[in-house]
Amino acid sequence: MIISITDQAKSKLNQLFIELNISNKVFRLYIRDISELYGPVFDIALDKSTQDDEIFKCDGYSVIINKYLASKINAVNIYFKPAISKSGFRITTDLEWEEEYYDCKWAQPLQISNLILNETTYDYISIVHIKTKAP
Repeated sequence: MIISITDQAKSKLNQLFIELNISNKVFRLYIRDISELYGPVFDIALDKSTQDDEIFKCDGYSVIINKYLASKINAVNIYFKPAISKSGFRITTDLEWEEEYYDCKWAQPLQISNLILNETTYDYISIVHIKTKAP
């Protein structure tokens, strides 16, 4: 899998890890919701890996992704989009959403209790909103 993180996104991630006093640069990429229009909407959160995960290294970061979800993705792009309101990370993937995925456990939106990197935590993180290819 190819994971690309833009310099601006790295800067914001580094700022977050410094503010939280976290030296281990690990975060999870997961499905937060499924949009009828765009398919899965991803989010990122600070988390620990489980036996159902793969860990991908990219530019000093460890990105945790469910191994079944990871098997459906070849490329992930993480970038930061500044805006007047709701600046935040945006993520694109090459995931081709299939109708049968709705019933798969790995495709169900997760409720992560750990720190979600979203607008309620840090303004500059906003929703880590990820668009995939439309079905």
